[in-house]
Amino acid sequence: MNPDQPPSILYVDDDDANRLAFSMVLRHAGFNTREAATGGDALRLAAERPDLIILDVNLPDIDGFEVCRRIKAHPATSSIPVLHMSAVYVRSEDKTHGLQGGADGYLIKPIEPAEVVATVQALLRIHRAEEAARTAARHWQATFDAISDAICLLDDEGCVLRCNRAAAELFRRPGAALVGRLYQELLWETFGPASAALLASPARPGETAVEALLAGRWFRMTADPVRDESHEPAGSVRLLADVTPRKALEEQLRQSQKMEAVGQLASGVAHDFNNLLTGVTGNITLALQATSSDDPRREFLQAAEAAAWRAAELTQQLLGFSRQTKPRMVAVDLNGCVREAVDLLRRTLGPAIEIVVNGADDLGQVEADAGQINQVLMNLCLNARDAMPEGGRLELETCNASADDSELCAAAGSGSAEFVRLRVRDNGYGILAEIQPRIYEPFFTTKEVGKGTGLGLAVVFGIIKEHHGWVECRSEPGKGACFDVYLPRCKAVP
Repeated sequence: MNPDQPPSILYVDDDDANRLAFSMVLRHAGFNTREAATGGDALRLAAERPDLIILDVNLPDIDGFEVCRRIKAHPATSSIPVLHMSAVYVRSEDKTHGLQGGADGYLIKPIEPAEVVATVQALLRIHRAEEAARTAARHWQATFDAISDAICLLDDEGCVLRCNRAAAELFRRPGAALVGRLYQELLWETFGPASAALLASPARPGETAVEALLAGRWFRMTADPVRDESHEPAGSVRLLADVTPRKALEEQLRQSQKMEAVGQLASGVAHDFNNLLTGVTGNITLALQATSSDDPRREFLQAAEAAAWRAAELTQQLLGFSRQTKPRMVAVDLNGCVREAVDLLRRTLGPAIEIVVNGADDLGQVEADAGQINQVLMNLCLNARDAMPEGGRLELETCNASADDSELCAAAGSGSAEFVRLRVRDNGYGILAEIQPRIYEPFFTTKEVGKGTGLGLAVVFGIIKEHHGWVECRSEPGKGACFDVYLPRCKAVP
C-alpha cells in the first residue's frame, strides 16, 4: 500500500447497477476503483494487487467463496483484505463459511453506502497495521540474522523460543529444529562435557559473561534476563560469541610486552658484559704479546681468547634481539633476499635437504633493512635444518596478502592493510603445542647443550617487530613447522 496514493479497491459484482453505484460511492470517499463482473476477471485483476477487494458471493462462473479461497492461497495476493457482500447467501452458516474461507469481512445486502465505506476503512486500517508489523518483523529478523554471534531466546525452563542464523549454524541444525530444545542439551551435543563451563556462574559478582575453551576455540557466553509485564523472570537471552581472534590478539600483546621487557633487560646486560669483555680480551691480547710462540701457557691464553670472543658474539645476538640499532629502511624485494639466502644455504645445508622456492611474480616491495631480513631468513632456515637432521624438504615462499588473510593482522600495529608474506616451511620434527608459546623467548631452546643459544627466533621476533610486522607459527609434532612472516607492503616505490 502506497501512502502517497489513494487506496485502490477492486469491486466484483455481476450486477451492473450495484457495481456502478458502489464504485461511485467509493470514489467519492477518496478511493481508486476497478470493476469486475466475473470470478475469472476478479482473479486476473487481483494479480495487480489492489489494496482491498469487495467480492460478491453470487457470481456467474466461480462463486465468491472459491474466488476468495484462491486469492488467499496464492502467495502474491494472500495478504489482500477481502470483503464479501451478498444478497443471496445471507444465512449465519454462509457468513461463517465465507469468513472461514479467508474473507476479512462479510456484509449482507441491502446495506447503507456509509457502512460499506466505514467497513472498508476499518479493514484498510487493520491491513496497514498488519503490513507495518510484517515489515518490522522482517527488519527485525534481518537484523537478528545479520548478527554474527549465536543468539537464542529461552523460556523460563531453558528451552529455545527463537534463534538467529548464527545459532543454527553453530548447532548445525535448521533454526526451526532448535525451537523447543533445551539449550543445555544443544551445547552438550555440540561441544560435549566441556560445555558445562559455559553454564557455570561468572567468576565475579555482577558479571554476566563466562568464557570457555570448546573444540579448540574460545567462546564467551552472555546471559541477560527477560522479564514479563509484571517484571517477573520469564526467560533469558543467551549470546554465544567466538572470541578466539580476540584471545589470540591478547596473547600476542602479552607476548610482545614480555619480549619488550626481556629485551630491555638483555640490552642492559649485554652492554655491561661487553664492557667487561673488553677488559678481558684486551688483557689476554697483552698477555699473548708477552709470551713467546713456544711458551706452553700460550695455548691456554688462546683458548681463553676464543671463549671471550664467543661470549662477545653472544652479547651481539642479545643486542640484536633488543634491537638497539635502528634498521636502515629502504624498498626491498623479498624475492631478492630469498635468492641471496638460498645461494648461501645450498652450500651450508648440504644435498640431504631439498630447497624449494616459490616466489610471487607480482610481489610488492617492503620497506625494510635488507641485511636484517637476510638474518631473519637465515635464522629460520637454519632452525629448519636442525629440525631435519636426516634430510628433508625446505620451502621458501613469498606472496602478497591482505589484512583479511590473517586473524592476527590487527596486532601488527602498522596501520597498513596490505602485506607481503614470507613463508618458511619444513617437514621436520615439528614443535610441541605446549612449548609453542615460548619459542620466541630468549635463551629458550630444545636443542642439546652447546648446539643452540636460544636466540635465533628471539632475534627474528625483534627484527620483524621493529619492521612493524609479525610472525605466525603453525606446527604439529611429526608434521614439520611453518613460519609466516608478515611485513607491510610499500605504498609507493621510492
